[in-house]
Amino acid sequence: MTWDGFSAAQGPRHTYDLCWEQDGRLYDVWVSAPVGKVSEAKEYFDVAVDTFVTGL
Repeated sequence: MTWDGFSAAQGPRHTYDLCWEQDGRLYDVWVSAPVGKVSEAKEYFDVAVDTFVTGL
């Protein structure tokens, strides 16, 4: 998803977001970066999702 960002100075941003409910808890992995760094943001997002551990 691409959006306007938090402020005009910050500029447009792209967000990767994955949320789910498991065992009564809501989990959300969310990464946002400037539009010019979408590839870098996707790498961070993929690592976060691949290494996320629930229930700690």
